[in-house]
Amino acid sequence: MKESNYNIIVEKEDRLYCFNSSTFSFFKLKREYKSLLCETLSYPDERLERLPHFKSVLLKGRFVVDDQEDELSYLYRKNQEVVESKHYKLTILPTFACNFHCWYCVQHHNKEYMTSEVVDSVKRHIQYMVEKERIESLSLEWFGGEPLLGFEKVIEPIASYTKEICEQWSIPFSTGMTTNGYLFNRKILERMKPLNMVGCQITLDGLREYHDQTRVAPHKSSFDEILKRVNLICEILEDAHVTLRINYDDKNFDPDLLLNQINKRVDERYKNRIYLLLRKVWQVKTSEENRLKNIQFVQEAKRLGFRISSSTFLNMNYVRCYANRKYYNTIAPDGGIYKCTAKDDYSKDAYGRIKPNGEINWSIPDFEKRYFGYRPFENKECAHCKYLPLCWNNCPRDFELSGLEALPNRCVKSRQNDLSFEEAILEYCEFNN
Repeated sequence: MKESNYNIIVEKEDRLYCFNSSTFSFFKLKREYKSLLCETLSYPDERLERLPHFKSVLLKGRFVVDDQEDELSYLYRKNQEVVESKHYKLTILPTFACNFHCWYCVQHHNKEYMTSEVVDSVKRHIQYMVEKERIESLSLEWFGGEPLLGFEKVIEPIASYTKEICEQWSIPFSTGMTTNGYLFNRKILERMKPLNMVGCQITLDGLREYHDQTRVAPHKSSFDEILKRVNLICEILEDAHVTLRINYDDKNFDPDLLLNQINKRVDERYKNRIYLLLRKVWQVKTSEENRLKNIQFVQEAKRLGFRISSSTFLNMNYVRCYANRKYYNTIAPDGGIYKCTAKDDYSKDAYGRIKPNGEINWSIPDFEKRYFGYRPFENKECAHCKYLPLCWNNCPRDFELSGLEALPNRCVKSRQNDLSFEEAILEYCEFNN
């Protein structure tokens, strides 16, 4: 046996964690055993003969592997499995319109809504994917704009149809939503109950006073109103979870105060179904101050009993982004097909359209071959990097902006929010220990 190339040891006070980035497994030891651990990993055949339980832990988490194991090939296989997976996720934008106008949003919020003709074409596409492509599961993700503006004319008819055809073919089906949450009410949520809604992501723009300046509600605090609706979601959709995405910048982020504001407004019964997800507003530069605030936020959230989305810490999907998957697509209100949703303009350059039979007609010759044949992580630097499974190099959005032309090889040194990889790994292990 030999030690994995993807072991990362992080330390804090009297303890250490050994984390493997190829499996995302970790274990904890007292810090005084670090030398012994390093010796054991360096000479596993000699050291593990009398430690069968520990040997099992190391093998299961791939902290040690067979001498002939090609770990890079293992990672490439895991990546390709995700790229090729037939668990279809379809993101649908009912509209570009929105009831808020956040300063950092990349979209132009015109009043375009999905027409009944486009709704019918989406249904045909779903039928095609179920009956012809034989997908293994189907997840609808509603996005926008504010998707709830199109609940009655788009979301409900498409979701109802999809549930029916998936039940006919015994295919697992679920729906999710990225929404500002303000338009939820009891009537809409009751109508969502039969539509297999498993969760939604709702954004808070930091502290209440800053959030209310970014998401302006007439004569009310949108912060208060949105958290009321979080409680209502958990009450009515009993199997659903809510991810509260905290968009922070240099001014709106005080971990203790923010968590206290959330904690006072969230029903204690629902905390185990609420996940907190930290995301730095992309226009804001990294800083030491916000690095420390990230750590403080996670520690305080754990003390208060909240859950933290693993995406706050690390990318553990074996692909750089959801757009890297063949069985992932985005449909705009006009019926155009895209991959990345971080677009400021969907009015041109759609990669495809839905044919009358429901199949996608890609507008670029050999689109899928070009899009999924681009593997920016296949270079010498990435091949020797222990962070490869957490990074995967260039974002597909950059590839799209290049006109689907290969980008120069460069180490992007991806990090989550303001944390280095080691810091993110440590906080992930601490929170999940």
